[in-house]
Amino acid sequence: MTIARGINNKLPWLPTLYRWTLAALGGFALTVCLSVFIPELTLWLWNWSKATVLMWMLLLSFAIYSALFMWVIATRRLLRTSVIMLVSGLLLYVAIEGLQGADASAETVALVQLQPMGAQPC
Repeated sequence: MTIARGINNKLPWLPTLYRWTLAALGGFALTVCLSVFIPELTLWLWNWSKATVLMWMLLLSFAIYSALFMWVIATRRLLRTSVIMLVSGLLLYVAIEGLQGADASAETVALVQLQPMGAQPC
């Protein structure tokens, strides 16, 4: 008898609780990461207005969250789904940090170029 089967016999509601918790909280976290990553990416690639893309992402986030929720509830392999969501969230977080760092360095370069000769930086 495996450990998982033993836990399932003693606590049959635990996998269902985990599935619903992963769908609700994990889906929310991944949706937030995507809703922040897409505007950062469009700003970096095409220099689009971040506010406009963020408003579109707020509208699309409902569809993204619904799709993630249904995927987690419908999947047969919950552990694989958990790992995919965790790795995707971590990769998106790293990508967001990298894009925001590139954004900040580009703004610093632009600020330095706009200062007149001999002016002291703030």
